[in-house]
Amino acid sequence: MPLTATTSAPLGLDAEARVCLAGYTAISEPTTFVGQESGPIFVVVRESNEYDLMAFGTMIRQVLEPLVGRVLGADEVLELCGEDALVMRLTPQGESLRERWGARVLSQGAKPYGYVFEVSGTQFFFAMTSAFSEAAEDLTNAFTEDLIDAVRICRPRHLYTGPSTRLVRRKDLGERLGRELGLLEITVHTKEAPEGIDPGRNPGSMSWTLLCMQAESDLRTTVTRLLTGRIFAMKKNYWLAGPGSLPLGFRLES
Repeated sequence: MPLTATTSAPLGLDAEARVCLAGYTAISEPTTFVGQESGPIFVVVRESNEYDLMAFGTMIRQVLEPLVGRVLGADEVLELCGEDALVMRLTPQGESLRERWGARVLSQGAKPYGYVFEVSGTQFFFAMTSAFSEAAEDLTNAFTEDLIDAVRICRPRHLYTGPSTRLVRRKDLGERLGRELGLLEITVHTKEAPEGIDPGRNPGSMSWTLLCMQAESDLRTTVTRLLTGRIFAMKKNYWLAGPGSLPLGFRLES
């Protein structure tokens, strides 16, 4: 069994310095981080703005936990953000963390919806907004546009996220994103395809199209269920809009 430096040695130092600081220990294989040899890494965490920051914190954990020990910076972001999604919060602590990481704000109009920042050489793209567009002819979406711009600038070799629905909620928007990722030769890793796919060439392009179709179908099924629930509630004379919007002449019963 070979002797090598322990993984607790600080990264960024040369091999000799790490050995001096960490000492020797017997392990089967040295830790290899994705991206050290294959180029920059890009990590995307997105959640709908229909949910709260606790849901976003859960998504941060879902995306980053599998990357700890494999992607540089993932452990630091997970530890400091946690399920509290601190980097997204408009508090002094959140502002301090954004300053520490040099976060750039993402906004739709005048309303911020997320941040892009770099930790240990890995780019993180955190967004709390929709990846869907209602207009049939409209292939624009703030999240999709900003994500395309960011990967064009960063030119990562790998993009990591959670379920494919974090990137795509509409098939034609997803296909546009896939074309850009393919042109840049970016390997995309999702929960459904953790080994990675290349959206720019088969069989990866076929897998990407299927993921886009599945993501849109999932959204439409969710919307249908929500609307069905509202319709049945209204048929039972439940008022769903809250006490402040009751029509004149009506009152809520406990």
